[in-house]
Amino acid sequence: MVTYQSKPFFFLYVVMPLIFLLSPFVSLAEVRLTIDRNEISIEEAFELSIVNNSSSSSTVDSRPLQKDFEILDQYKQSSVRIINGNMSQSTTWTYTLVAKRTGKITIPAISVGNEATTAREIIVKKGIAQGRGDQDILVESEVEQTSSYVQAQFIYIQRLLFAKPFRSDSTLTPPTLSKGRAEIEHLGNSAERIVKRNGKDYRMITRRFSVIPQESGSLVFSPSVFSGTLRRSSQRFSNNRFGFSSRARRIRVRSNEIHLEIKSRPAAFTGKHWIIAKRFSLHLNWSVPPDQIEVGKPVSVVLAAIADGLPAEQLPDINLQTPADIKLYPEKPSFTNERNLEGVIGTLNKRIVVVPTSGGEFEIPALSIPWWNSTTNQQEMATLAAVKLTVLGSSSPVVQQPIIDILKNTPAIDAKKDITVEKKPIISTTLLIIWGIIGGLIVAFIIGVLIRWKNTQQADHVSENYSAVEKKKILRKLEQACIENNAPEAQQQLQRWMQSIGVSPICLSEQRYSLLKQQIKQLNRALYSKNKHDWQAGAILWEAIEHDQKMLDNPKLQHENKNQPALEPLYYG
Repeated sequence: MVTYQSKPFFFLYVVMPLIFLLSPFVSLAEVRLTIDRNEISIEEAFELSIVNNSSSSSTVDSRPLQKDFEILDQYKQSSVRIINGNMSQSTTWTYTLVAKRTGKITIPAISVGNEATTAREIIVKKGIAQGRGDQDILVESEVEQTSSYVQAQFIYIQRLLFAKPFRSDSTLTPPTLSKGRAEIEHLGNSAERIVKRNGKDYRMITRRFSVIPQESGSLVFSPSVFSGTLRRSSQRFSNNRFGFSSRARRIRVRSNEIHLEIKSRPAAFTGKHWIIAKRFSLHLNWSVPPDQIEVGKPVSVVLAAIADGLPAEQLPDINLQTPADIKLYPEKPSFTNERNLEGVIGTLNKRIVVVPTSGGEFEIPALSIPWWNSTTNQQEMATLAAVKLTVLGSSSPVVQQPIIDILKNTPAIDAKKDITVEKKPIISTTLLIIWGIIGGLIVAFIIGVLIRWKNTQQADHVSENYSAVEKKKILRKLEQACIENNAPEAQQQLQRWMQSIGVSPICLSEQRYSLLKQQIKQLNRALYSKNKHDWQAGAILWEAIEHDQKMLDNPKLQHENKNQPALEPLYYG
């Protein structure tokens, strides 16, 4: 019978050899938690990893993380190693997290199967997470200057630099203000190029924005935030059942905050309207050369103001000054804005109808407008040179003074004064023919009067058949015909207008319409005389019609025009 002398002998020669033989097949279970840094900024993404060295399959309960953190991304990676016949297996779960609050936050113990990690503490600061040189993503923001004037455009530049490609669902926030008020507009993106930061190559996308401050004081831009998914290595893992790609990770990076001081309008500026731009100029374009204008014929002129660095809507209305014999009929200005990577170029176009009322030499005075040069930071003057006009035609005025004064203060112009007949002792054949034509026209007129006599008896009641909307439509058509110098259309719409106000379409004999006398005479002459000519007095006719319409709307004005001669007949074609 064999007996063991002692327990140490049994352990040394029996138990130890068994442990040595079985050791390649035994691995100690170990679960540990790691984080890439202990101090982060609020909303800055960081990575948390849980490693399990056990060969047994297990799952992770991530629900405790959701209390204080937002899970942006997660993936799982498994690996097997065999060294000198020894096999080891591990599984790693990686989470990309963003803290929900600042202060000290305890990462709780995370259960992995029957095991659990130890709790960890991190510090979340209120500061902004800046792009760092060792990162795969950088966000940069800058402006061209540290101060500016109110309504002065400057460029906000935003750059996204990336060393690795990112998914299409990634976003970069546009510039936003945390203090101040300004108009911000995206101008476009510069071409992508390669740059180097801290010894590392990046591909760079540049976005440019136009910023126009609307008030003086501090202007603060919040940091621009990139939030997206970066691709990892090209290695694939067939056992990835964790739910998200093992080749990507979420990241969030912020730019710096930008502060500017916006100054109010400088005291050195002497202009009435605050115009600030890089360049500002005035231009005048004529449809007819200024030395070839004819009396009574409208000429179209376009006044343009161009500002580099200012939207057209912020430009003031600009007017020309002319002599009394040059009438102006301005239209409402139009605005256009051209945008490029350098900013906004605003253009104001104002069309003006110029009507000379007498022949001779005239001059439109020079026009100067002060503006502030945002590049040189000083006042300059935009100038239109004086324009000399040569008006061809009679030197005696067609209209003795501005039409508005005629309408208010003077009686009707006697049209007979404009026609003089030279007496000759012998009547020529040509004169006899002219008188024959005139006589024929008079006979035709009398026949027309007789045919329409019945209608004229009811003329005072015609206006009752027209609504206010119809009357406005007639006036608009009449105005358009006058502006276009369309004589037949003007005659037709003039007849409709008289019917709408209850006046005989054959003859306007009431004293209150006497100011139309000369203009209707010119219209009739253009339509029915033997030597027909272009009718170019539509603008003047329309002013007289506007005056009479105002008299209809205001009965007090009618009392001022009593005892005036009757108006000549209005002919029908």
